[in-house]
Amino acid sequence: MEEGEKGNSNVKLHIGLGLYRTGKDIKDGNAVSEWLRYNDILLRQVKAARETGEVSGFGIFAYQNFREAPAILELNNLQTAFTNQ
Repeated sequence: MEEGEKGNSNVKLHIGLGLYRTGKDIKDGNAVSEWLRYNDILLRQVKAARETGEVSGFGIFAYQNFREAPAILELNNLQTAFTNQ
């Protein structure tokens, strides 16, 4: 199948969201990492994925990061994507 060509597949696409990146100095080409400057990155990723019409669901990696302060802010923002539909 060529890139961009749609098939008749029953395979569903689920996106992994990197919660472990929140509050970290992840090299992203900016002087200050976006992960240090913003707390709505996962929310923006979900919105962008939904706009494709191809994504069936999301998973969050990794569980041990759920209680870290930067992750809590990110999760609070992310929650709005699933409660304000």
